[in-house]
Amino acid sequence: MSTLNPTMESTFADLKTLTAAITDRHSVRTYDGRDLNGSQKLRLNNIIARLSAGRRHKWTISLASGDGGTFRPSTYGVIKGARTYALLTYDTTDETSAFAAGYAMERVVLEAVSMGLGTCWIGGTFKEKTFMDAVNVPDGQTLAAVVSIGYDSGRTRLLERLTKAVAKSATRRPFNDLFVATSPSGLIPLPSDSIWRNPLEAVRVAPSAVNAQPWRAVCDGERVHFFYRRSRSRSALDMGIALCHFDIARQAAETEGRWSREQPDIEPPEDTVYAVTFTRSAK
Repeated sequence: MSTLNPTMESTFADLKTLTAAITDRHSVRTYDGRDLNGSQKLRLNNIIARLSAGRRHKWTISLASGDGGTFRPSTYGVIKGARTYALLTYDTTDETSAFAAGYAMERVVLEAVSMGLGTCWIGGTFKEKTFMDAVNVPDGQTLAAVVSIGYDSGRTRLLERLTKAVAKSATRRPFNDLFVATSPSGLIPLPSDSIWRNPLEAVRVAPSAVNAQPWRAVCDGERVHFFYRRSRSRSALDMGIALCHFDIARQAAETEGRWSREQPDIEPPEDTVYAVTFTRSAK
């Protein structure tokens, strides 16, 4: 794990840039073959180091670059031309570690996007043994996901078009299907002037495995309760990705508060389990 270089701290993307990256981010599966330059790798390693400092949960992120030597990553043809990958290990048996891992890796993704780079989350379509030499997997953790990072070639291969079509990756569920608000008469659509609308829109556009979009939220006054569907092995990781988007968007809107895990006394959305709550600070 790289040590944070203090001289690079100020070069991290600001909240406005990260918010734009949330909107601009899309999966790039065909790259032009160029490797990242030294300053780009340093910046990504620095953000990884900052995220890793003081972490309480079991996850690690490391960068690896293929140079034709021992590291020859395989994604079964899904990714072509990428030279650099971010490798994510975490304790897949621990829900909170999955949340934290997804949050951290997506923050790295958005940093890369803010530099004009293309990225793509890869869960089930990478050949694990071709990545193992490039990562030190701590005890109790699993190499569970990788992210390709590089320069978009501007071309779309047939396999890429088929992958996008199967996952319907360009589509998202309607806002009101995912997010609701409490009221004396029960759950209602979130009001258009709610302070939570923009942060939750950032959640809505987050990436997820096969575009499953497992997250749900119930807004209860000053609190937002998050839930998710455990329909896939990576659902908790996807929830963490979504929480990263929410956190960036609410900070950009200068909405302060705290995170907690306190099961709310409300009926959870259908087929979901509770994840976490954000509570807005009193002004």
